[in-house]
Amino acid sequence: MPLETELLTLGAAVVAAAYDVTLFLDDSGVVRWCSGGVEELVGHTSEELIGRSAFDLIHESSHERAILALARVHESVNMTRVQVDLVHRNGSSIAVEVTGEYRRDVRRISGTVCHLRRVMGEIDGHVAPSTEHLFLSVLQCAVEGVVCCDADGVFTFVNQAMANLLRWPMSSGSPSSWPQTVGLLQLDESPIAECQLPHRKILDGGLVDADYLLVQPDGERRIVHVSGRRLGDPAAAPTGAVVLFLDITEQRLAAEVLLHRATHDSLTGLINRSALLDVIDVGCANATPGRLPIVLFIDVDHLKVVNDSLGHAAGDQALIAVANRLAERCRPADVAARFAGDEFVVFGHVSSDIEAGKLADDVVAGLRSPIDVEGRAIYLTISVGVAIGTHGCDATSLIRSADAATYAAKQHGRNRWEFAHGDRLAASRSRLDGFDWLRRALDDERVETVIQPIVDPNGKVFAGEVLARGRDADGRLIYPADFIGLAEEAGLIGQIDSITLAHSVETLAKLDNLIKIGCNVSPQQLGRVTFGDEVLALLHRHAVRADRLVLELTERSFIDLTPEVEYNLERLIGAGVVVGLDDFGTKFATMDILRKYRFSYIKIDRSFVEWVPFSQRDTTIVRCIVDLAKALGLAVIAEGIERVDQRDMLVSLGVRRLQGNLLSPPVSSEAFIEMARSGRLVEVDR
Repeated sequence: MPLETELLTLGAAVVAAAYDVTLFLDDSGVVRWCSGGVEELVGHTSEELIGRSAFDLIHESSHERAILALARVHESVNMTRVQVDLVHRNGSSIAVEVTGEYRRDVRRISGTVCHLRRVMGEIDGHVAPSTEHLFLSVLQCAVEGVVCCDADGVFTFVNQAMANLLRWPMSSGSPSSWPQTVGLLQLDESPIAECQLPHRKILDGGLVDADYLLVQPDGERRIVHVSGRRLGDPAAAPTGAVVLFLDITEQRLAAEVLLHRATHDSLTGLINRSALLDVIDVGCANATPGRLPIVLFIDVDHLKVVNDSLGHAAGDQALIAVANRLAERCRPADVAARFAGDEFVVFGHVSSDIEAGKLADDVVAGLRSPIDVEGRAIYLTISVGVAIGTHGCDATSLIRSADAATYAAKQHGRNRWEFAHGDRLAASRSRLDGFDWLRRALDDERVETVIQPIVDPNGKVFAGEVLARGRDADGRLIYPADFIGLAEEAGLIGQIDSITLAHSVETLAKLDNLIKIGCNVSPQQLGRVTFGDEVLALLHRHAVRADRLVLELTERSFIDLTPEVEYNLERLIGAGVVVGLDDFGTKFATMDILRKYRFSYIKIDRSFVEWVPFSQRDTTIVRCIVDLAKALGLAVIAEGIERVDQRDMLVSLGVRRLQGNLLSPPVSSEAFIEMARSGRLVEVDR
């Protein structure tokens, strides 16, 4: 673009409406552009002035003052004002106020923008200040934006503060009336009709004293306080209006910051307990039969391990990551809050227990993938209690119920959720009842075992896993998720481990082929100093080779790596017992475990298998696990296979050991022995 065109573009953009004439001077003081009003002011046309020094227009008596002012402009980014006398073409003197602002590198041009306004009138041949000038000077110095308009809404005056606020050039071709110029919205961003504009309300006899949003030309929104008064005789029709605009954006933002600090947790950014209680009380008061309040009370499992092993700063990072995951899993109308420490709450509304369960499932699933803490992948889980209220309930009682359900979820193995009511074992019975049931079940031999086959892609059985099942006094089947956590807390898990281990070895003794059978071993059992020797003695007693027994450990076994755990692992692996890593990728320190110990295989947790092949992320994780195992010389077992598409995708990814109800549900020892001897699956009652 030619330089002259760039100058014209620049000049048009910087003309301010509060002044009669605008000049643009280059760094040497030469006029490079001037507005059309210059001829009326000094008698010279724009064409005559461009290329001349600005000092040619200044009276000799003002040269020194003008030179000093120009130097100040060059040194400062702020505007500089000075009064000087100009020389008219006819030789007379004109007193003007000059406001100068230096622009650096504006479209590759630098120079000074000068706004000139006549400020003196000639009285009897002498120069004297005018009353109008004093009045205008006061308005120009005002912090508030000032707009004067006539009865038709046409602007008659706009001060510099308002021009800055509007960000529009006030040249002769600029808009000059309210509807054309001032973009106002209600604070909720709804439009304002022309009849509701401040000047119109004032002219119609109304009062204006309210806050609005002012939309600037670049789209930025500012909050302004608007007030004003009408002009003219109160008894006659108004001649115009004066409207004041005060930019209160920063004050509003400061107030919002203070409010945010009072109602939000400083670490996670979620609302805090105090604000949450208010939200829940309001939600309970507005409950209807089809819109019931729900509280999910969430406790982060084993956060203390992160604090103890990596430090509290890492623990804080983990809490922030959990908060972000919860916020992502919330529905648009839900509210997530940090309640205290490692406890969080999600509040919302549901129409039924089914919808509540889906929400809880989604929240628990949101923490199953690892979080990054100081560049390290950490696996955390959450225990969730779900309480559904009714109209008239209150925040305290709803949270208390959900908190109690959270405790039940922890006792049932963590990484799950429980209703505060319902027919689940732990949800319907007290902890004491649960302990009593488990002790009676062990004494009465109501803890049973079943075996789930593990097959290759062709359906050939080559291994099995012994699983525990409980029965209540009425014969109802109780699954491990409902009593294993209770057994761990009660110190009874060792008895259950002993039952499954003994059944594994006894079944192996009945088979003369190379089929392997395994069972789970709890961290408590592995930490007993005599455990390894007891296992080897059991194998010897039944004349079973060590390499046919499989012991599955979870990553929890390695959270507190005691000398007893290390001794037992070395003893068992050294004797040839097959050791596998169960629930791979769902707990802590997986890579470190694989580096230290000679596992025979890893088992992909059902949480990853569940969404294969629909979730690209989960499918990618499974592919990476298979590749990792292959590189380390480990076998891979995928559990929890329920669908054909899961099986087919897993096989295509290289998984050659498959386990799940699609292939075969857990069966009795007799049925498994039949399968093992034939090498094929057989039909069983499901």
